Amino acid sequence: MPKSRSSDDDQFDLFSAPRSEARQVRHAGVAAMDPSALTDDDLLRAVPASGLAGGPVLMTEIGRRRLANGVPVLETHCRRFAGFGLDQPVPEQRAAVLALGAIRGRAAGDAVRRLIERREIVGPTLTTAVGVAAALGVRLSAPIVLEFLDSPDAEMHAQACRCAGPDAAVLSRLEDLLEDLHPDVQTAAAITLGRMGKASARPVLLRLLRDEASADVLDAIAAVADEDCVVLMGRVMRENPELAEAARQALEDVEHPLAARLLRGHQAERSRGLRAAGGATDGESRCRL
Repeated sequence: MPKSRSSDDDQFDLFSAPRSEARQVRHAGVAAMDPSALTDDDLLRAVPASGLAGGPVLMTEIGRRRLANGVPVLETHCRRFAGFGLDQPVPEQRAAVLALGAIRGRAAGDAVRRLIERREIVGPTLTTAVGVAAALGVRLSAPIVLEFLDSPDAEMHAQACRCAGPDAAVLSRLEDLLEDLHPDVQTAAAITLGRMGKASARPVLLRLLRDEASADVLDAIAAVADEDCVVLMGRVMRENPELAEAARQALEDVEHPLAARLLRGHQAERSRGLRAAGGATDGESRCRL
């Protein structure tokens, strides 16, 4: 079964705070300053005492620098607002989880998971947090995933699918979502099931590969590919330069004789192209001489 590949395409808009807002930061009575001018240590020390105007900008800067030692600072600051934001986003919590998403790594993922599973983030900000968890490859517990899949929010459904693990009840629910009316939910469910080797996802993945190919779809379909899938994967490898490498890697994970033949043919074609390019370059050099 192929290993799930993370993608930087899952990045959130972490740096949208206007620069003018950054000028409003205050810490420990010091006059307003630009967070980018602070040292790493001063930046981390500034967060606990920050207010609404400055806090999100400070945390965005921590994310921009990808400060791994900022993970506990961000998690602790997020907890200060536990219980708030049932009906509207909490800017401080949103900035904290987005910064954790920018930092990446296991520690950041564990922090986001704890914040979600301990119910320290609620309301609209929770959808953001689950999206960050999905981007970080976090697996949430089965009861939490099922709860999120039963929410009325389609965006939450899609993000929760991406955080699902191989629990029987969760898998059954994901299979139901293969017929969901929301394309994003259907896609997320199919990709998750495909990566777990569930053949039930193949029809949806095959359609996506034909109409909306992506690196995630290629990665997911490799575990459940039949001959029709392999043919389409080979076509993507030949005809789509942006996805050619992702298709090649996916075909390497497919245990089908056609996949091996396509890979050999692709390698031979590349070798001929390189030799032809090299010959043309040598010819041009001789002409100049």
